[in-house]
Amino acid sequence: MFGEEVTPETTLAILLGASKWPKHKKLTSSKAFAASAEDFRAYLSDEYGFGLPNTNILNLFDSDKSPSVLLEELVEFINQRMKNNPCPRDVFFYYTGHGGFVDGRDYFLAIQSTTGVSEGASSIRVSDLASTLREHARDLRRFLILDCCFAAAAFAEFQSSQSVGTAVRVQTFAAFPKRGTTLLCSSSSRSVSITPTGERHTMFSGALLDVLRNGDPKVEGPLSLEEVGERVKDLIRERYTDTAIRPEVLTPDQKDEDIAKIPVFPNAATRPRIIKQELDDLSRGLTQMRSQFEILLPVIEKIKSDIKEINGKLSLPQPEIEKVKSDIKKINGKLSLPQPEIEKVKSDIKEINYKLSLPQQEIEKIKSDINEINYKLSLPQPAPSTQGQLPQNGKVNPNDSPHSKSRMILRPLVIVFLLALVVTVALAYYLSVR
Repeated sequence: MFGEEVTPETTLAILLGASKWPKHKKLTSSKAFAASAEDFRAYLSDEYGFGLPNTNILNLFDSDKSPSVLLEELVEFINQRMKNNPCPRDVFFYYTGHGGFVDGRDYFLAIQSTTGVSEGASSIRVSDLASTLREHARDLRRFLILDCCFAAAAFAEFQSSQSVGTAVRVQTFAAFPKRGTTLLCSSSSRSVSITPTGERHTMFSGALLDVLRNGDPKVEGPLSLEEVGERVKDLIRERYTDTAIRPEVLTPDQKDEDIAKIPVFPNAATRPRIIKQELDDLSRGLTQMRSQFEILLPVIEKIKSDIKEINGKLSLPQPEIEKVKSDIKKINGKLSLPQPEIEKVKSDIKEINYKLSLPQQEIEKIKSDINEINYKLSLPQPAPSTQGQLPQNGKVNPNDSPHSKSRMILRPLVIVFLLALVVTVALAYYLSVR
């Protein structure tokens, strides 16, 4: 923890206080408290301010919950954030509102639920707050910022022995661990109210926000809490004459490290210088990149040329493509006969079919000859003389006549002859045509 840098990622912030006290008529309400708390929270989360992540801020300002519930929420917040990576190292505690004492001893911070009957029991006791942080944020460095107004009764109690500011410091450091704790508070010895009329903020928080927003041009780098306190004191002295506000920064134990002196808040006054330095760094970086690019430029051009050459080899030029198309067309032409050739083939096939088939006149002539022969074969023949002889059964059998037997023998021969004649004529005709 000691010696490590304060960063937004490893810092927590807790805001507490109130701008009105409906249950305590003696505590004066003021919008300046609300504006101070809201603007301090805005500074913490602003990327041009402290740059704290919103998840690292617990805003309990103007909450109407009881002190015990508020402390429970505070404990839960710390326990959850302690699981973060990176683990938190620091915590800001900011309070603005009314403070007071119970019987001149117990220092308390009034909240919206504070009552006039039991101020101590209905408020956040500093001892309870310290005990909670000591138990659950033991390893965190604690930066306390207290912007408190005190009632007239508080001044009456301390006017003979010690100032209210002294009592605040003494009781705060008595409650909090001495190691790892620092306090920035507004000390008032005479004024009851430290909220200037017509101002948006309280006197202390207004000067604090001004310093945090504008920085200190005399300081190089981030501001420590001690440097912020000194600048706030000077600014209040410049703005308000005969003021009763004396901001003080105290660190009770400086044995290991005086955390009031470590850089904490970004110095807005050096931001232009930082921006100029960043621009110079960028300019140098661009110059180096340009020189490296100039060195690599020939290599890049060669790679482009090689790629172009490879693409040229992988893809045929247009004349080659046209030649391939022509060859393919020729091959297709050879594989398919042109139309005149097809018509010639059709004519040859038709001629062959005609030669293989006899003409109709020849077929009709052959049919006529066959019919004439059949007719002649069917004519009746004169019966031969049997000289009065009869068969044994007394009946004459037409098939037994010599003519009938001759016809039976001759008919097949005639048919065979006619068929041979038809074949011979067809063959002769085919050969003659061919």
